[in-house]
Amino acid sequence: MFIIVGGWLAITKTTISSDMQQFLPAKSKSAPISNIDPLKVLNIINQANSGLFLFAIEGGTDKQRATASIQLRKKLLKDEKFVFVNNGKGTLAKKDRNILNQYRYLLTENADYSENSLVKALQVRYQELTSPLGAFFKSSINSDPTAEVRAILKQWQLGKEPTKLHSVWFSNNKDTALLVAGIKINGADINAQQRAVDIIKDNFSAINNNGLKLAISGTGVFAVQARTKIKSESQRISVIASIAVMLLMLFAFRSVWLVFLAAIPLLCAIISGVIVTQVIFGSIQGITLAFGLTLIGVALDYPVHIFSHIVKSENIKTSINNIWPTMRLGVITTSLGFLALTQTNFNGLAQLGVFAVAGLLTAAVVSRFVLADLILLRPVRIKEVVPAWVGWISQVSISFNVINVSLFTSVAGALIFMYPVNWESDLTKLSPISAEQVTLDTRLRKQLNADDLVNVLIVRASSSNAVLKKSEQLAASLEKMVNDKTIAGYRAPHHLLPSIETQKLRQQNLPNSDILNQRVNKAIQESNFRPGSFSAYIKDVEESKTLAPLDREKIQGTILDRQLASMLFRQKDEWFAVIRFIGVSESAVLEQQLNKLGDDDLAYINIKQVSQSAVDDFRNEALKLIAIGLLVIFITLIVSLRDSQRLMRVCFIVSMALVFDIIWLNILDQALSLFHLISLLLVLGLGLDYSLFYTRSVDTKSVRERTAYGMLVCFGSTALVFGMLATSSIPVLNAIGLTVFIGVSFNYILATFFSTKSIT
Repeated sequence: MFIIVGGWLAITKTTISSDMQQFLPAKSKSAPISNIDPLKVLNIINQANSGLFLFAIEGGTDKQRATASIQLRKKLLKDEKFVFVNNGKGTLAKKDRNILNQYRYLLTENADYSENSLVKALQVRYQELTSPLGAFFKSSINSDPTAEVRAILKQWQLGKEPTKLHSVWFSNNKDTALLVAGIKINGADINAQQRAVDIIKDNFSAINNNGLKLAISGTGVFAVQARTKIKSESQRISVIASIAVMLLMLFAFRSVWLVFLAAIPLLCAIISGVIVTQVIFGSIQGITLAFGLTLIGVALDYPVHIFSHIVKSENIKTSINNIWPTMRLGVITTSLGFLALTQTNFNGLAQLGVFAVAGLLTAAVVSRFVLADLILLRPVRIKEVVPAWVGWISQVSISFNVINVSLFTSVAGALIFMYPVNWESDLTKLSPISAEQVTLDTRLRKQLNADDLVNVLIVRASSSNAVLKKSEQLAASLEKMVNDKTIAGYRAPHHLLPSIETQKLRQQNLPNSDILNQRVNKAIQESNFRPGSFSAYIKDVEESKTLAPLDREKIQGTILDRQLASMLFRQKDEWFAVIRFIGVSESAVLEQQLNKLGDDDLAYINIKQVSQSAVDDFRNEALKLIAIGLLVIFITLIVSLRDSQRLMRVCFIVSMALVFDIIWLNILDQALSLFHLISLLLVLGLGLDYSLFYTRSVDTKSVRERTAYGMLVCFGSTALVFGMLATSSIPVLNAIGLTVFIGVSFNYILATFFSTKSIT
């Protein structure tokens, strides 16, 4: 019943996330300015960009690409999910147009109402009217002869406007048409991102009659691809591993019924892990789920121990009672190792700890208290399945003495010196996103002149308007950095929404209707326009004088609001602006120049460095927690074993397996990441299980042989599962698989060799 109900809940109620940011801490240990956390900024930026898509149309002629760009934009804008679609041409949504037209004289940065400026503007407008694109400009000239709307739209660009061809955006070499789109989304909603990708592809297929190709990128695409790849890899590995382990179990115990029963603790473990993690965290990270599925190689050990110790002459429950103290100690010590992860503020790692502890405890309890009754439901003919050669394995041993211990320790020390540990601090290298997709994203951002999402300046103030004003005050210093080529450009929130003071100042600078009318009439006399052509312009300027300044409330639901979401936000009682830099030549030089401003309310953040620093913080925290966990495990072993000889053998076997595991990873040029550390905890748990069983006192040779056979089956199932995991193309799963495969191999070999002799 638990499997049916729990399985239904796990399948229907579980939310799977692919956000690798969950493997960053919930908050940074240090913040550059009070009440602002750089990781919080990173999270806000990522969420704001989660609905942003960059795409390119390639192939065909430039005219075909431009036509496809225009048609695709029109189709996507008909779908209410898309807030905006921009290709350098076309109109805004109705609400955006209304706000832009109404407030254009308060939003524009360089409006000039002088007679000379009006004369020049009318000359340019006349040239546009008489050009082949005259129809496009005709409707707006009467009310906007100075083209302020276009000037504001240019301010709103992500950076310098890309190259234009046939009135739409193209790459510099003009072989690719470029578009940017944004959807309505709450946080990192992967289902919404998936639907958006499907809509874009379907609409492109509908208009593509010329063999054109569409390339899509962006945070949303990364999330969709990561989830798809993780799901595919997890399913592939779990299916193949399940079949392989099932065949191994069938060969080992020659009973379909026992193979079926062995799956029950495993299923209960996975279901329990999923449900507990979902209840505590509200969702489960895809990597956590994939890692949890590898419990097939660990949770299966418990029924294997039971099956391998069943004998004809002994009651099944008695057989279980005989091995339960050793099983229980192995379960407790393994769980203590993973319990350390639950104390970290890295959400993804805490999930791994919770999943593992819940799963392992469930598997052990089901194996101990349920399996015996299930076995008795159907009479099982106990077969002597232990091959003769297992007796030889059970007798193989190396003396556990000072010489051998010193030899192994010396070899390990020499190899560690020859192959020192390399740590991986770049979380992006653990992402399942392909190098080709990352290259595409970098290329599209460069072609669209978008910021690199790495270098930002945080500005703090007491209110949204105060932080906008402070952003404006920085403009002169930032422009100097542009002129010095320290940066190619920058994108600040005041480019989108000026402060109230600036808007009021622009209102004060608006000429009255009589003066403006005189200037317009004089400009008309030097142009080919008829008198009275610009009465709408004069009226709009006059009405702009009495407008209440534009604020966040008035722009809700617009493209302007969406763009400001990642640049202007509130945290507690303070407001923060994010100024994003484009084309940073040297981060160190930029940081030095910003520090010279001497303002405590400013903080330069290199997001990549912040992420790497967070990973380094985790490593130090994880090592500390693991050390505490090891101490607790050691104390638990002392209390439980009460045998110094056995305690030393167990500790030696496990520690040497861990050390040689790390050495081989270094030899294979594996930079150790947080996921290698997690895997080493699993290696620790497996090593404790193997060494505890191999070093326990037994009365007869047959019991030792059954123990050796059970250990061999346990090792085989674990090696099969994690060996397959090591073939995964997902870096995280590959790291887990390789680490555990190497570690469990050393655990088995060392536990076999050092199982019987005492130290002398």
